[in-house]
Amino acid sequence: NGIACTTTSLIAATRGIPSLDDITDDDVPAIRDAHLLLCAYNAWQPGVFGLSGWDLVGMLTLPADEVADLIGAGDTRWIERGAHDLLDVDPGATRSTSGMPRGRALYGPLPAQLEDPDSFASRLSAIIDLRRAHGVATATQVDIPEVAHAGMLVLVHRIDEGMPEADAPIQVTVLNFSAEPIEGTVRSEHLTPQSDVRDAAAGEVIGRVDDLQSFSVSLPAYGARFLLLEPQAEED
Repeated sequence: NGIACTTTSLIAATRGIPSLDDITDDDVPAIRDAHLLLCAYNAWQPGVFGLSGWDLVGMLTLPADEVADLIGAGDTRWIERGAHDLLDVDPGATRSTSGMPRGRALYGPLPAQLEDPDSFASRLSAIIDLRRAHGVATATQVDIPEVAHAGMLVLVHRIDEGMPEADAPIQVTVLNFSAEPIEGTVRSEHLTPQSDVRDAAAGEVIGRVDDLQSFSVSLPAYGARFLLLEPQAEED
């Protein structure tokens, strides 16, 4: 289903910002990180991943008085449909050709974002690259194990690549929905003991599955990790 175009406004509210007008440049990195976390949640599990143009530029909702004629009958969706310029074709425009007011975009147009490796669009590209490279879209979700931290979510997937189920690779998505760094334990019957746990984005082994079919993991605030299990080869 993708992510709603008002994601940035919702995140700002959850972070205690009382008004969208109060959002400063200093607030944007945390909003962006939480937004990317939601992208990883959607992209790093089986199924379709979709995203709106409003998401790509970080659009905020429009002030109600700017679309008063459109929401007068009770259809408030219009506050979520601000005009936006993905490619920075007309930076000075204040309305779309159909007359919709231009909204405030926290992330800016795509050309500028793609020149910045830390931007929303650049980091989103890396999230989608992992999804594509490891066949997550057609994987099978086999477990959502219980965890001790309220802000932590773990999704366990079997990567179905035409091989026998017993031999299919296991991928684990670990997410931190809190604004603080966390450490936790992932435990699932689908984890093979003595398997290495590799962070696919960083390209490094971060741990090993123990005999209780668990491993430890740490995540930054609004962090997400795409982990692959690598069983050890049996000795002759």
